[in-house]
Amino acid sequence: MIELKSVGSFVDKEGMIYPAFIFSKTPDLHNGCSVLDAPEEWLESLSVEDRKVVQPFLDSYQQDLSEDEAEKAYFEQHPELEP
Repeated sequence: MIELKSVGSFVDKEGMIYPAFIFSKTPDLHNGCSVLDAPEEWLESLSVEDRKVVQPFLDSYQQDLSEDEAEKAYFEQHPELEP
């Protein structure tokens, strides 16, 4: 897990974010959510350094979304091929 000090959170290798306990500075593993579900204000509060840690998860989602959109468009043009 990587600590994201600017937002008082941690992120794991799966892109799940967890709030940090105030006193122990450890992740609250019972209250995680996906980086993709993080509120816009949380994303805007990331420091430049922390944004570099989170950005690959956001980029990966955008790439997956683009591939899904391309596949959807293809099958709309060729409905006979849709699985």
